[in-house]
Amino acid sequence: PTRKKPVDGEQNYLTILKSSGITKIITTNFDTVIEDHLGLKNTRITLPSTSIDSGTLRKYFNQKGKMLIKLHGTFDDADSIILTTTQFKSSYCDKKNAIVGLLKHIWQNSTLLFMGCGLRKDPLIEKMVKFAEQEKWQWHYAILEYPNKDVETVKRNLAGMHILPIWFD
Repeated sequence: PTRKKPVDGEQNYLTILKSSGITKIITTNFDTVIEDHLGLKNTRITLPSTSIDSGTLRKYFNQKGKMLIKLHGTFDDADSIILTTTQFKSSYCDKKNAIVGLLKHIWQNSTLLFMGCGLRKDPLIEKMVKFAEQEKWQWHYAILEYPNKDVETVKRNLAGMHILPIWFD
């Protein structure tokens, strides 16, 4: 079917994550709602303020256990926050950057589930589109609100990123 039943009002994405068994979470959220709700305070890696190289990041990511990666920084570390165009370019556009290397590794070696992500154009989404062009066999999923119009265009755009939608009302 093209439409799915709505999630029960008592369940939000954090409740679903907590019971899903998902151990690796990547977010652009600045707040600490995810780590507070899921008990991930001691497993957080805040990027790009960390000086960890991409090889070490990949090793951490491949280890068993929980991990939260905050791509745009966190409010409790002002130096980590990515807000401006200049910050985005310096953090995400350098091919040697550890974040870009980690994202490529994750894209190629994991199945991703995008939740609460509009998948609109930004430097990270543009990188993922390039990864999709390089790795034509790897597909991912996104939980998205069913579009009221132009569904086929949305599906085509997602397919270009190798993302299959899971629709909700």
